[in-house]
Amino acid sequence: MKIIKRDIDSLNVYYMPNKKFKTIDMAFVFTNKFDPKEINERNFLSEILMESTAKYNNQEKLSLACDNLYGLDKTSNYHAVSNMSITTFMARTINDKYVDDTDVFSHSLDLLIEIIFKPKLFKGYIPKKAITELKEQTEELLLSIKQNKNAYTYYQFMHEYIRNNKDTIAIFPEKRYFNDISTETVTNVYNKMINEDDLQIFIAGDFDHEEMDQLIKEKLHFYKSKK
Repeated sequence: MKIIKRDIDSLNVYYMPNKKFKTIDMAFVFTNKFDPKEINERNFLSEILMESTAKYNNQEKLSLACDNLYGLDKTSNYHAVSNMSITTFMARTINDKYVDDTDVFSHSLDLLIEIIFKPKLFKGYIPKKAITELKEQTEELLLSIKQNKNAYTYYQFMHEYIRNNKDTIAIFPEKRYFNDISTETVTNVYNKMINEDDLQIFIAGDFDHEEMDQLIKEKLHFYKSKK
């Protein structure tokens, strides 16, 4: 696939032209030096931010906002490769060319930006309730893995492999750091991601590159590149 690099107000943006599908994919990728003590907070952020925003303050409202955009499909993940921490937020939306509404992509981009940059906060912090619920869910998941002999063997193998290899991927939450997770630590890592991580944007689909340049410039005028 051909990749076209654009420099938009010092933002690294990559276009991947593709006329095979009726959708446009976009990904915001935040990278920084890997810190093993941030594994849980980064994992949690990739989940919590996708559940609500300042405007859509619960899962139901955010899901409805996605439904109103022809079923916008959003997802996120966190992983580490070698000494690099990578947090990714993605969305897939219908191409404006195939619907009567000509602003679907623009509104979809607005929503993804809302999810990343305008989270639901309580007194300036990621809400404790969201963190507590996710911690409980993660502990239950890790317990279920431990009770499954094959899954737990693989889990242990991956942890050992990660510990002894530099060029690998680490995606598992670390239970040994669970007691250290708090609204403060999650919020601090979020602020670090927004203010210190490098951001790269990837957009794939059939669209006019000049129009997309202008759209990104308008929507992300507030963001200051780390260059």
